[in-house]
Amino acid sequence: MGSVSIADLDQLDSIADQAMQIHPTLEALASGQDITGTANCRWGSNAANAYIGFNAAAKKATKDLAALIPEQVAVIRAYTKRERELQQKTKRESDQLGQAIPQMPKVEPSKPTTIAGGAVEPDGTVHV
Repeated sequence: MGSVSIADLDQLDSIADQAMQIHPTLEALASGQDITGTANCRWGSNAANAYIGFNAAAKKATKDLAALIPEQVAVIRAYTKRERELQQKTKRESDQLGQAIPQMPKVEPSKPTTIAGGAVEPDGTVHV
């Protein structure tokens, strides 16, 4: 699993905010009144029954979804909070470690002055 960036966490928070904006609308839909009418024939009665059945199923699905949103948002928010705290802790420890380690001197590798009896120029040319 790769690392999670601050932008990723911000995007998750944005998704959670959007979900919570939708949540009241779904709750209102789930608690809405059935639309009923009088059927004047058997076909109309069958259609009304089918609509009532569909409407009930749609309301149940909407109600279930509305109940699920706050749970999912809570999980997202807990994850982003934990991840942000972990990133801050890691940065703090990394900064402390960086201050504790002294600057290491840079050691230039030595170049040979002769190769098989020949001279080596500064540009790397070898004279044998």
